[in-house]
Amino acid sequence: MRKKLNEILLIDDDQVNNFITEKLLIKLKIAETITIKSNGREGLNFINQKCISDSPYCPQFIIFDYNMPVMDGLEFLKEINRINFRKDYQVVLLLLAVQIPPHLLKEFVTLGISDYTTKPLDEETVLSVYSKYWNKEGIWIG
Repeated sequence: MRKKLNEILLIDDDQVNNFITEKLLIKLKIAETITIKSNGREGLNFINQKCISDSPYCPQFIIFDYNMPVMDGLEFLKEINRINFRKDYQVVLLLLAVQIPPHLLKEFVTLGISDYTTKPLDEETVLSVYSKYWNKEGIWIG
């Protein structure tokens, strides 16, 4: 049995995709809490509230879309890299997109994404990322 992560943050403006992804994550039972935000600005505000304090619910796994209104995925990633997080904060950043130009994907990798996948998110991808970064006990191994 996998130990659950405290928090997964899903950032995407596509409500249908969010519904499907949330159901998948609930089915896989890998997180205590799943929070959904509809753009990068909302996601960043959530992270600022949860991760600067000593809250145990700082998201350990952030799944975010590339193409969103208000603040897109690239802007979100640039901003998240400017935050002074708690020293023990470690996060997996999974970029989720229908399609992304290769030159932009290189920029995302340079800015620190952990992985990339196309929509819709599937069980195999989630479990692959989970097992890549956390072992059976849910301890960070990345």
